[in-house]
Amino acid sequence: MKTYLLPCVCSADIPVGVGQAGGRVTCPVCARDVDVPKLRLLGNLRAMAPAVQPVETRWGVAHGLTLCGVVLALLAWTAALLIGSPARAVVDATSIRSAVDAVSDAEIYQAWQMLARSEVSRPPTADEHNLLRLTRFVGGITSALRLAGGMGAVAALVGGLLLLTRRAGVGPQRRASGDVP
Repeated sequence: MKTYLLPCVCSADIPVGVGQAGGRVTCPVCARDVDVPKLRLLGNLRAMAPAVQPVETRWGVAHGLTLCGVVLALLAWTAALLIGSPARAVVDATSIRSAVDAVSDAEIYQAWQMLARSEVSRPPTADEHNLLRLTRFVGGITSALRLAGGMGAVAALVGGLLLLTRRAGVGPQRRASGDVP
């Protein structure tokens, strides 16, 4: 409904609507009764500017995409960091040092000569085999989590770009009433 500004003798403007045409209103400043013009003369009054109402932002697909992407990226990368920590070594350095300290120099030299003549390739021990399997499994899981985190980051980036283009007016246009589609 259009609102007009009716001037009072005290120089205050009284907002009046079409439904008040031909009636009387009281000035909020000086408390005088002022006659409102008839409907056909109401158009001669100055129109009141519509009140600017802030546009309510509703959560849409872009907001959800951004939030889900950020959460997925953070969770996946954190899990990859925690799971992908280096595996514990099968060989314990302190036990090797204590074994070397316990034998004589002649026995160490004899063991070294035997190792120098032997082949390097040998089948892995059961512990080495289990560690190798675990390392491959954890590596695969870590790679999958990093990939999921990357996909989450891309989704968050796309959602953020959608939000920015909508705010800049490049995206879907706003309706005349100010509602976001």
